[in-house]
Amino acid sequence: MKYAPFLNYIKNFVDLNEKEITFLRSYTNYKKYFKGQYIVQQGEVCNHTNFIISGCTENFYIDQKGQEHIVTFAIENWWSSDISSFITQKPSDFNVKCLEDTEVIQFTCQNPVSYTHLTLPTNREV
Repeated sequence: MKYAPFLNYIKNFVDLNEKEITFLRSYTNYKKYFKGQYIVQQGEVCNHTNFIISGCTENFYIDQKGQEHIVTFAIENWWSSDISSFITQKPSDFNVKCLEDTEVIQFTCQNPVSYTHLTLPTNREV
């Protein structure tokens, strides 16, 4: 049931059959972080992009003077990561920190080339 919020979110955009849901789940995993934990830290490679089931994160960076700059917050049904670092597999410019206990569904970067070959169902008309 931990995947239900994620699948409901996806179903807002596309209809998925059971085979597609199974395929999608094979590229994701569930993870729980505690308040104060970092999902990624500035300078590390971001190996996950995260759909937030519950909780809240902040994306921020620390400049050369040591000043913290908050870029965004992410809450339930939002995405949180350093997507540029995730895609390029280069060091992150941002920290992603949990402001409360946070549950996520993560897409991992175990095989980033495979994402370019995914065939997604047709989008619903808007």
